[in-house]
Amino acid sequence: MKSWTNNNQKAPARMLHARLNEDLHRRFRVTVAARDETILVYRAARVAREVEPQGISLSQVNDV
Repeated sequence: MKSWTNNNQKAPARMLHARLNEDLHRRFRVTVAARDETILVYRAARVAREVEPQGISLSQVNDV
């Protein structure tokens, strides 16, 4: 796997899929919109926060 770079090239990205029932998805969408974020950016930042204690820095999250 390629490492993160400091130039304008983005590192390879991986997809994350989740199945939510309709009501939960609607409430999630509204919650994220209230934060003025996209679901994609919110999820990437949340995953990064969860793994940060394991040595993965938030600075490794790109705006996607």
